[in-house]
Amino acid sequence: MVPTSDIAICNLALSHLGQSPIVALNEANESARQLSRIYDITKDTVLRGKDWRFASVKAPLAEVSGQEIPGWAYIYAYPVKCLCIRKIFYDAESQDPKPIEFETLFIPVINQKVIATNYADAYIAYTYQVIDPVLFDMSFVMAFSFLLAAQVGKPLTGNDDIAKLMLQLYGSLISDAGRINDIERYIKPNQTSSFEDVR
Repeated sequence: MVPTSDIAICNLALSHLGQSPIVALNEANESARQLSRIYDITKDTVLRGKDWRFASVKAPLAEVSGQEIPGWAYIYAYPVKCLCIRKIFYDAESQDPKPIEFETLFIPVINQKVIATNYADAYIAYTYQVIDPVLFDMSFVMAFSFLLAAQVGKPLTGNDDIAKLMLQLYGSLISDAGRINDIERYIKPNQTSSFEDVR
């Protein structure tokens, strides 16, 4: 059964280290303090590290008006909760559209991160910053728990070797997760785009 709460995932990490479980991240003990310090950033690191199906989003980009960037014709707002851009594309009809050139930049005058391309009506495929643990799949949870264990292993156990072991296990799980993750996506090879079909 997939752990469906932040605390359940934290306790899974603690179990890897042979440590006692916690009830809340604001508990007055070292395990809770260490985990609360690195939980969110570790989660985002694991999310960003792979194109997880459960966190995969495809959406149209929102154009930013009144701004210019040399060398680029169109400027779009960087999506909120986007952890990693996987592809910018323009063919919304294709299941596996070809990527187009883009660049991410910051515009100080409007205090905004943007995406610049040379295509109108561009779309984005990206990894979303999923917060709800109910949406996590088992491969992600296991990898996440081992990276958490690696991060807090030395402070909680005083053993640098166990932290290194947790990191090795994380790497192995991430590698295997890529194979499992691909099962949830099948695109017929050599599929032509809708633009090519009408030529």
